[in-house]
Amino acid sequence: MNSEQNNDINQGKSANSSRRKFLQKASAGVALTTIPAKSVWASGGGILNSIAASNHGSGWTNGCMYLLSHGYWKQQGETESKSVLFTTAFGVNSYPEIQAEKLASSSVASADTKGDYQWNGFGELEKCIEENDRGTKTYHWESVDGITKSNITLHGAMTNESIFANVFVQICAMYLNAEYGNSSPNVYGLHFPVYGTGKPFASLSEFATWLYNNATSNKGESFGSALSSLIAGNHVGTSTCQDY
Repeated sequence: MNSEQNNDINQGKSANSSRRKFLQKASAGVALTTIPAKSVWASGGGILNSIAASNHGSGWTNGCMYLLSHGYWKQQGETESKSVLFTTAFGVNSYPEIQAEKLASSSVASADTKGDYQWNGFGELEKCIEENDRGTKTYHWESVDGITKSNITLHGAMTNESIFANVFVQICAMYLNAEYGNSSPNVYGLHFPVYGTGKPFASLSEFATWLYNNATSNKGESFGSALSSLIAGNHVGTSTCQDY
């Protein structure tokens, strides 16, 4: 066996090892889809310590993670977040799920559905609006920012965080963190080299699929909270983490 073959084998082992470590350390408290591993996603500190701290130096992060929240990506990062459709980013034909408490129980506009949201038969996001004309109340469905199942961007999902389930807002932010934080330095101050040779995921699309599968699992709510804590504990500019 020549030296090039040896190098290829070693790189493959390194990638598999990094992926195994990441998945094992990113999964307790949340039953992550297709990952039967012990979990430590219970809190922000647990996530930080298990992913960043224990993988520093020779690990896949090669230092601390620095992430940005959905608040940044929907404002300062508006251009970037508007450039990607939700369906394109996550490789699905689906769309963000409406918060259970805000999902209309009926497609009939009425006092019972006032203030609720739905996707109509044309794939448009609508809200039930009440109007009062001289004491007579009427109800109708009104489009929300022209959002449809086919045109909603990552920005659209994050901007409407009061409508969509939190986990979908968080996976949008994590997707952008991975896309723009995979190489350093960068203009965002990010450091999140989660995909590539020797990394937990082979590609951005593989990471995106992992995010989406867990977001739509029966532990999606907990997964969303875990991602939120991960970002808060490692945010650019406020992270207390020191470089390793």
